[in-house]
Amino acid sequence: MSRDIAIRPLTALAFAPYGEVIEARGLPDMVVNRGRSGRYHDLAALDFGGGRAAVSVFVSRCCLLPHAL
Repeated sequence: MSRDIAIRPLTALAFAPYGEVIEARGLPDMVVNRGRSGRYHDLAALDFGGGRAAVSVFVSRCCLLPHAL
């Protein structure tokens, strides 16, 4: 038996019944990697009962390889 799955754009509103959508939008919280990457810091509220974790998204420009160090 075959079942078709409709593909739709992911939006925070449509996904809300299942969880939270994490996305990099607006200006980054900080710029890292010599200006090549923007860091969107601590985008998800995670609670581990006394501990804490952070989820960040990085948006980066390409660089040519090999990379000289």
